[in-house]
Amino acid sequence: MGKQSPSRWRQTVAKTQRQLGAATGYLRPYLFNRLSLLAVATAILLSTCSPKLDPWAQIQRDGVLRLITYNSTTTYYIGPEGPTGFEYDLANQFAQSRGLELEVVTADTPQEMMERLLNNEAHIAAGLTITPKRLETLRFSQPIHEIQGQLVYRAGQSRPRDVESAITPSENRKLEVLPGSSHVEQLSEITDKNSDPTWEENPYANGEELLHRVATGQIDYTIAYSHLVNITARYYPELRVAFDIGVPEQLAWAFAPASADKLLPRANDFLTQMRKSGELTRTIDRYFSSADNLGYVGAVKFAEHVQLRLPLYEEAFKKAAEKHNLDWRLLAAVGYQESHWLRHARSPTGVRGLMMLTEATAKEMGIADRTDPFQSIKGGARYLREQIDRQPPEITEPDRTWMGLATYNIGHGHMIDVRELTRQLGGNPYYWVDVRKHLPLLMKPRWYKRTKYGYARGREAMQYVANIRSYYDILRWMTSTEEMQPPEGVDPELIPRPEPAERALEIDSPIL
Repeated sequence: MGKQSPSRWRQTVAKTQRQLGAATGYLRPYLFNRLSLLAVATAILLSTCSPKLDPWAQIQRDGVLRLITYNSTTTYYIGPEGPTGFEYDLANQFAQSRGLELEVVTADTPQEMMERLLNNEAHIAAGLTITPKRLETLRFSQPIHEIQGQLVYRAGQSRPRDVESAITPSENRKLEVLPGSSHVEQLSEITDKNSDPTWEENPYANGEELLHRVATGQIDYTIAYSHLVNITARYYPELRVAFDIGVPEQLAWAFAPASADKLLPRANDFLTQMRKSGELTRTIDRYFSSADNLGYVGAVKFAEHVQLRLPLYEEAFKKAAEKHNLDWRLLAAVGYQESHWLRHARSPTGVRGLMMLTEATAKEMGIADRTDPFQSIKGGARYLREQIDRQPPEITEPDRTWMGLATYNIGHGHMIDVRELTRQLGGNPYYWVDVRKHLPLLMKPRWYKRTKYGYARGREAMQYVANIRSYYDILRWMTSTEEMQPPEGVDPELIPRPEPAERALEIDSPIL
């Protein structure tokens, strides 16, 4: 190629510049998009390279502490006034002490709970005991509460001598335990010495369901913790403890190793402060102390209380019932079931007073002092009336009253759930006899997981209504001027039937 003159060269450069300019103008949108994508990619790369927030800093940023546990009387469930349960209460106090909101996720078994905790689906797992096997993968807080494993059987059956005899095939007995529980570890150690043991893990039941299966004779034995046995025995008096199994175990909060360094010290500081202040002891007592004065007694004991305690409040029951179109004897029966007509009664969950109103309910009912028995009766009457009135119009008396009573105990949302389950299973959701037998389903994972409001103490609600009906029946018989037959199982010779000073208020009452 020949050498170009300077002018020729300048012309060639200028031409090339014009061509490049045109090309650049044509490609500008394309180049811009490429540059934008490059900028986004660079930002992502830089973000991944930036320091990651530690678990506690992330919790503070989100403002949420996430708890994983299982539905149970001893851990967490939705009560009439909202979330409740020992583990929920304690974790919520921890969250509030740090200015955080508590969020709860539930698992069906201890094994699932641990797996999801390790998968970072929650910050704390509650309702677990410390065992050597669990210490291999989890970190635990200081102990919160000591509980004891117990082998439970049904009254009237032969009491097993020891664990080995309970799982020996020749005994022809059936023992079921909760999958992934510490009881599985204990039984597995014993099983090594036996062939074909007669125990199994029931994947479709929780602890309360297993105790129910024992009480009703569906299985012979189960192993459950002492705090759950004590609570469940309130409405299953057939349950008996054969013996303790192993050494007492420690309930504690569990943490994934990756987050324990930041979370565990703060949790331990909180628990230490709770223990020093006495609040931890009070919380344990509130949920797990004996509640004998809240259970039902025999007809003779009830009649004694009618003579000694009822006169103090009978006029108040009558006035409050008349105002809300209730039978005063029904209202009195509710009061007896709630507190045995004791003005200073307090339940394991903290509700107080003669009608056992929660603080929120008392405030809603316009009651300034729920420990005042006369204010409590007024609030209880109004609240019961509202629960009866909330039932669908298709429900007629006496079913309307029975469902209102169940709502008083278990909450409106759970009654919606159980009516829907009743409908799905072919029952009539407007008949108490059908709804009643489906209430226990709210304690079974395979059923309550289908509902909107989840787990509830359905059997307790069923027993609650049954007890009130019994008390109401006796009161009607004792106070009526009519020739009525005494309630079934009541010996009229043992219960005096005094002539009432005045005829009972003429209020339309449910007919049993």
